[in-house]
This record gives sequence, structure tokens and C-alpha cells, in this order.
Amino acid sequence: MPSNGARWGADLRLMAPALAVWASAGLLTGQRSGQMAVVAGFAGAAGAAFAAAVVTGAAVRRAFVAVGICLAGIALIGVSIAVQTAVWAPSNFHELAAHHRSVNARATITRPATPLQTPDRFSGENRFVVHARLTRATGGGETLTLRAPVTIFAGPSWGELAPGTSVSGRLHLSLPEAGRRSAAVCRPFGDPAVQAPAHGIAKMTGDLRTGLRQASSGLAPDSAGLLPGLVDGDTSRVPDSLGASMKDTGLTHLVAVSGSNLAILSGAVLVVGVLVGVVRWLQLVGAGVVLVGYVLVVGPDPSVLRSAVMAWVALLGLLSGRGGRGLPALSLAVVVLLVADPWFGRDFGFALSVLACAGLLICVRPWAAALSAVMPRFLALAVAVPAAAQAFCAPVIVLLRPRLSLYAVPANLLAAPAVPAATILGVVAMVAAAVWMPAARFVAWWAGWGTDWIAGVARFFDGMPAATVPWPAGLPGAVVLVAVTVVGCVLCAVALRSRRAFVVTAGLTVACVGLLWRPVMRLPDRWLPVAAPVVICDVGQGSGAVVRTGEHAGMVFDVGEEAADIDRCLSSMGITEVPLIVLSHFDLDHVGGLSGVLQGRKVDRVLVSPLRQPPANAARAYAELAGAQLKPDVGEAGMSGEVGGVGWRLVWPSAGGSSVSGSGTVSNESALVALVTIDGKRVVFPADLDAATQAALRRELVRGEGSVPRVDVLVVAHHGSADQDPAFNRALAPRVAVVSVGADNDYGHPAPETLSMLAGMGVPTYRTDRCGSIALTFDPQLAVSTQHDCHGAGS
Repeated sequence: MPSNGARWGADLRLMAPALAVWASAGLLTGQRSGQMAVVAGFAGAAGAAFAAAVVTGAAVRRAFVAVGICLAGIALIGVSIAVQTAVWAPSNFHELAAHHRSVNARATITRPATPLQTPDRFSGENRFVVHARLTRATGGGETLTLRAPVTIFAGPSWGELAPGTSVSGRLHLSLPEAGRRSAAVCRPFGDPAVQAPAHGIAKMTGDLRTGLRQASSGLAPDSAGLLPGLVDGDTSRVPDSLGASMKDTGLTHLVAVSGSNLAILSGAVLVVGVLVGVVRWLQLVGAGVVLVGYVLVVGPDPSVLRSAVMAWVALLGLLSGRGGRGLPALSLAVVVLLVADPWFGRDFGFALSVLACAGLLICVRPWAAALSAVMPRFLALAVAVPAAAQAFCAPVIVLLRPRLSLYAVPANLLAAPAVPAATILGVVAMVAAAVWMPAARFVAWWAGWGTDWIAGVARFFDGMPAATVPWPAGLPGAVVLVAVTVVGCVLCAVALRSRRAFVVTAGLTVACVGLLWRPVMRLPDRWLPVAAPVVICDVGQGSGAVVRTGEHAGMVFDVGEEAADIDRCLSSMGITEVPLIVLSHFDLDHVGGLSGVLQGRKVDRVLVSPLRQPPANAARAYAELAGAQLKPDVGEAGMSGEVGGVGWRLVWPSAGGSSVSGSGTVSNESALVALVTIDGKRVVFPADLDAATQAALRRELVRGEGSVPRVDVLVVAHHGSADQDPAFNRALAPRVAVVSVGADNDYGHPAPETLSMLAGMGVPTYRTDRCGSIALTFDPQLAVSTQHDCHGAGS
């Protein structure tokens, strides 16, 4: 019988090919098919390695075989990418998207729409991400037949479409970000025209999802939103406050269809089979049928298929009684999934799914055995499961959101008993709704007990002190967390040897955390200069900037659209106190991320635009400020102040100049414009002013001050749109220009004519879509540091 060491050694051999394939998928996705010639080299190298293995000794043969398998896997990734992108669409379709053309299109909806957390920045309507397969596109004088997966950002009329529905409409195309499994990103003009409703299996599964929502509609708001989320991932009715609480307590995974959902259902089938006395192969067949049916109901999109494979891996590994045997199955599943869909290589959901599964297979049994020394076996196992998953996933989570949930393990521990019952009863209610709605409502009422408990756990722990704490952003933060996790595991192993060791280790751990916490929190991103006075944050297609006023304090000028983006920027600078927030106007790309500043930070004062437009966005911002016990002041020209030696002054809008008949929106014309002075250096934030309003501001400054003040740094107005007043920009005479803009945006920002204007002025221009966040230092000369290498190119 092989030893444990031999067994684990054999199990780990497939990890190298899996990691090689994963790395190659991450690197090659997003490349043009013409760059896939490297695949031929990999394939040739794989053949040479296999050939060499035939004529060499056993030890060398094994090494050559391992190398050959890795290279063959890489070659398969390249072939898969080239074939799939060629099948999606011809090259002229990609040209249409690259030039931001509009087409008359026909498409089929492929999966349920996903609601976005933030409404439309102009209309205030809810927005949805709709995944569809584009089958025909007419534009540029030709009609193309396609099979192209596209991502559509649209309003409620598109978000209500059921999978399988065939629609037509006019779409504005743009290229997706690198690594996205999409041939184009689309923005529709108007509502879709339904050409054919969903039918067959698509209609049946859509009716089942609708039936569950109807069956749960009579429950309390938390349960009515949470039950569909548990069963089929529909979070459209989850209250915003509950969603935030689940995020802060590490429970969000419960409302994302994952391997745990599928493991619960297939595991229930296996348990019933054991109780009834069914033979093992019939149990597995039954579990397989349930998995297939559930995948069809939820939608056979890539993330669900990934979860289905991972659920089988976890079940087979744990049911075998030897977790190590699941590792080669997990490695093989990774290879198969990546070859089938190489875009998983850049998908955080895929990484979290694999890591959670690996944590369960590797750590649950030894951790449970160690914990059994100080607690009952069943409780040890209950603690080990969420602890293992959290330990493996946390370094990836901090890359997405640089905060740690201190109560994730106890929250998951307390919520776990209710999850299987609520999920299984929810599925029963879904099926019953297709037969008799009163029975479905009755079952949903029983499931509501479980969802009420889960919601209560989330809200309870979210209300605890320090529910989340900031953590260093980016790769350094992830590396530090890995190191902390490893050290923690070693300390736990030592502590569990005896009660005395436990007490001593616990005391030393508390002391070390107290001593090291502040230095770790100060750990900056590697690119970020120490105590950088100004950072233009990469917040996507929006605006957000921080001006440092102290070691851990800084003023914030606009907050972008997503809370996580501005929070990440502030955390990377170590900002915990905000003496002033200036919200230039209420367009969503300037105020949507407000909660990312408010949460976990002390804010003293907030200035807002005098015009509450769009009304929905303004109401939301005022509500968030009220929730933080803040009452904003309305800003106007002439207001000024100084914080930590940094002076600020509002130069627009004035009482007589806030209404300008320009080409922009009224909210843009009434936006607050701030001028900041740091050690004699000036930075101006012109918000989204259009050309007419810039000209009015120029005249106002000349009339009031004799001239337009010269600045060192210009944050280009309206994300570099073409609507600029050249005289205003020339009068400012900036030494450096920064454009806060999102990659592959639909607006054509920054406009080529704006970049040409700045180049003609001899002003070096930096863009957040290419450079990431941009730091400006004045010690004593103006210097620019960028998060990504962009060569300072503004073109």
C-alpha cells in the first residue's frame, strides 16, 4: 500500500499542466487570431518532447512527458481561442466594433439578465447586463451572418427578456476589454423588437424561474429577494442594504450559483438514495440528472457549467474519504474547462471556484482532525469548511475589494445550517409552482424560515464593530495576506498541541497583530510614490481624485461610478479621514461610488452642485449622506478653505454664470469646478463643463481676477470629449494634462481632436484607461507616476 507521501506526490503531478494551461489562457485570451502563430511552436515543442521521451531513460522520460503535456495543453488553448474567435464573427465585424459603428442587429438572448447596482447615469433607470448571441448585423453597407457572443448594457426593456427570445434592434458597437468572452460590447438605441418568443426548454426553464419569484413574493422583503438568489442566482429583488451586508460578511457567494448549490442538490439525491437502499451507480445517475436539470433551469452559461464540474469534483473527492484523490480530478477539470473556454483564465469567478474547491479538498480533513482536539468532531468539521474556503479565496477577494471581512468564518458557520434546507425547499417550490401555486407558496413559506435566518446573520455581523477593515490593495496586499494565512496556519498547528500552547500562541498572535497592523495598512501599491500629494484614480468611465492633506487624510473630488474603485484608490493611499468631498454634479459617473468613500472613513464636509439633476441620482446621494450623518453644503464660486496646508477654491458656478446655453446637459453646466493649491502648485478639476461653459468660466475669471489662473495640472474636462474651448485650455497653460476615462468606452473619449489640441499646446497627456491611476508629485519638480506602463502617451 503506498504511503501518504507517495499518494500525494502522484496526486500533485497534474497540477503543473493545469497551472501551465491556466497561465497560457490568461495570457493568450484577448489576442488577435493572427498572433496565434506561437501555438504552432508550442505544438512542435510538445511533439519533440514526446518523441524524446520514447528514446530516453525512465527518469528523463517522465520529465519530458510532463513538459510535453504542459506544452500540448498550451497549444490546445491557442487553437481553441483561434477557432472560437474565427467562428464568432468575420474580421470586418471586429472592424465595425473597433470604429464604434452602429448596426441593425438580430440576436438571441442566451441567459437571464444581471441587474447592475447603479442606475443609468442620466435617466436614473435600472440597468442590466444582457448576454446574447448576435446572429445578424447590418452596417457599413453589408450584412453579416454571425454566431458572436455579445454583452449588452441596457435598460429594463432589455433586462426583462427571457433566455431564448429572439430580438432585433439598433446597437452601438465597441470592442470589449481584453480577456472578455465577448465579440463586442453593445449599447442599444431604444427598446428591442421581439421577433420570436422563447420556446421549448428555454420557455419551460423561464417559467420555472418566474414561478419561484411568484411563490416567494408573499415573504418578507429579505426572504422574497434571497430565496430566488439562493436557488437560481436571481438577485434582482435582494434589498440593497441586505446585499451590502452579505458582501461585508462574506456571504455573497450564497446568491451566486456556485458549486455549493449543485453539491447540495446532488448530495441530497445521494443521501435519499442511501436511505432508500439504491445501488451506488443509480445514485450517481440520479445526481447527474438533477445536475443537468438544474443547469438548464439556471441557464447553461459558462459560470454555471464551471460550477457543475467543480461540484462533481468536490463530491467525488470528499465521498472517496481521501481528499487527495480529488486533486488530480480538480486539475483535469481545470484543463478541460480552460480548453473549452479559455476566457476562464482571466475570470475571477473561475479562480475563486477552483481555489475554494482546492481548499476543501486539501485542508478540510486535516484541519477538522486538528480542531477535534479542542471541540466536538461535528463542530470541528463545520468550522474547517468555511475556514478552508476563506483562507484559499481571501487573497483573490482583496484584489477585487481591498477590505477584509473579520466575521466571514463565523457568519458562514452560522448561516451554513440553513442553506441546504432553504435551497432544497426553494427548488421544490420552483417545481411545485409549475403544477399548483398554493402548494408552491406553502413550501416557499417553510423555505423562508431559512432565508430569514441567513439574512439575520448577515445583518447581525454587519452591525458588529469593524465588520470590515481596510487592507492594502493590489498584488502586494494579496501577497501579504497569503503570508499572514500561512503564518496563521502554523500558529494554529502549534496552539492545538496543548491548552498551554494555545494560550501562549493566542497571546503572541494578539500582540503581533497590534504591533504590525498599522505598518501593514500603510503598505502602498508598488507604483505609488510615498505620500503622493495628488492621485487621479482609475475609476473607469468616470472621475475620481484624491488630494492628500495628511498622512492618512485627503480631500476627494468626485467618486466615480463604482464604490469599489474609489475605495481601492483611497485604501492604496492609506486614507482613513476625508476632510472634504466635492461632488461636482450628480451624473452617476461622478457620484455613484459615494459609499466607497463613506464606509469605514471619517468624513467632515461635503459640497454638492446646486442643481439636483438627474433627480434619481441626487436623491440616492443625499440618502447615502444622510445615512452617514452628513448634511451637504451647496457649492458656489468663491467658497474656499485650507486643510493641512492645501488650499482649495471653487471658481464655478457663479450666481450669474451657472446657466449657459451650451451643447452639454444642464447638470454639466452647473458642475462645481475646483482649483487646488499645493505648495504653490495648482491643479484644476473642470468636471464635465462643455465648451460654452468653459468659455463662460474664462470670461468670469478674466472679469473677476484679470486673467485665467495658470495651472500645473489640468484634469481635462468631460473625460476629454470633443466639446472643449481651446481658448480656455490655452489660458490655463497646464504643464501636464490628465484624462480620467474608461477603456473602450462608448463615447469615443478622449476625442482625437482634444488630444491633438493638447499635443499642439506641447502638453504631455496621461490617460487612466491606459495608465491606470496617476500620481502627481511636486518635490520640488512636477513628476508623474503611473500604475501601468503607458509611456506617457496620450494618443
